[in-house]
Amino acid sequence: MKTETIQIWKEEYSYGASYGFIPKITTYIHEDDRVRPGILIVPGGGYCVVSPTEGSSVARRFYGKGYQTFVLTYTTNLLQNDPLKTQPLQDISRAIRYIRLQAEAFRVKEDSVAVCGFSAGGHLCASLCVHWEDIHDAREEYERISNRPDAAVLCYPVITSGEKAHRDSFRALLGENASKEDLEYMSVEKYVTDQTSPAFIWATVTDDLVAVENSMMYAEACREKKVPYALHLFSEGQHGLADEEWASGEGQELYTLEQTMNVIKMLEENGTTLPEEFREAMENGKADAQKRMPNEEVAVWPELADQLNSFVNIQYDSRLGFPESDAAAAGTREKGTTRDPVMKWGYEANNMLNALNGSAAVADGSIVIWMHTPALGTSDYIFFTFSHETAHNQDGRYFYGGAGRRKGTGGEAHADGNIAQEMRDGCMVSMTSGLR
Repeated sequence: MKTETIQIWKEEYSYGASYGFIPKITTYIHEDDRVRPGILIVPGGGYCVVSPTEGSSVARRFYGKGYQTFVLTYTTNLLQNDPLKTQPLQDISRAIRYIRLQAEAFRVKEDSVAVCGFSAGGHLCASLCVHWEDIHDAREEYERISNRPDAAVLCYPVITSGEKAHRDSFRALLGENASKEDLEYMSVEKYVTDQTSPAFIWATVTDDLVAVENSMMYAEACREKKVPYALHLFSEGQHGLADEEWASGEGQELYTLEQTMNVIKMLEENGTTLPEEFREAMENGKADAQKRMPNEEVAVWPELADQLNSFVNIQYDSRLGFPESDAAAAGTREKGTTRDPVMKWGYEANNMLNALNGSAAVADGSIVIWMHTPALGTSDYIFFTFSHETAHNQDGRYFYGGAGRRKGTGGEAHADGNIAQEMRDGCMVSMTSGLR
């Protein structure tokens, strides 16, 4: 694993209360030559700190799933005396553009770059997903690169500035006396369009810090605008990741606290005496570890998110490879052919794909996937294509949509017969990981 920390701004960064801090990304890059999807991790912290509990440990989880992973340490407002306005949004926009600009060096697929944000970091990710066209970059080499995420994982996100708002986040972001216009703009559920990035959203019903309605509002906005999404609401759990590492506070890398520690140093140099327990908690990254409890139900969220990202990453990726064979050659057909030749090609490739446990190929514009689905209770394979009117499951039992599980009949698992239309209607296909 190659890990380094890179400043994403130079002289153009000018936030007044940074105290020497410049926003950064920290990389977790595989040391082989394989080009992989990328994911930018954006920890929470109420726009006051960048929490270490949602940084390095999450990066390692997604690294283990095959991603090139990055953690963003963005601008925050610990003292709440200098409203951030759009500075964090500028930070995440520059980070996405930087990753794509350096895609060859990072071995990242430029059109498979997701964001994964927590709490206020989820708000920041969602803000970029809806406002990406508004965020320009003064440097031409970045401005010409898209800052739109290809997918978003939103974990117990702050979303609305309305009745269910997490007020402290908006206070740090916009100030105590924020204008109605600024609050409206940062209430991101109101700005979802059909160009908003596909989203995986999760929260716990019992979250007592950020109301679960935030997640529900964003999901409903995605549904109304026919944006592909998945929403998982867990029956109980605290505000946080819920795995053992998060609960213990152990193994966290503390680089995300750089600006916070700079502020503390400034205060002490100016004669402010801070409680010793506060400083120790910040230095150790365990400010509230004694309050955290692991939750096995919630701890599965990375596997669920990876399933959706696998689907999003392969939707229209014509670069997906397939082993040379007669079966692969049989998939090269003229556009406009019926589904039968494509089905024939799929069955011809069956043995090879069984061995690979998940692969894909391009049949002249159509993505054809055949993958193992043990999580769905079957040892068989789902077969489907894009831009062909078919979605076929060999045993005819399972197909997932935005409204939940559907059972197929006979050989057809997709009752409506047009997966492209279902995608426009916001439906998802549940998939195991491994399609990279």
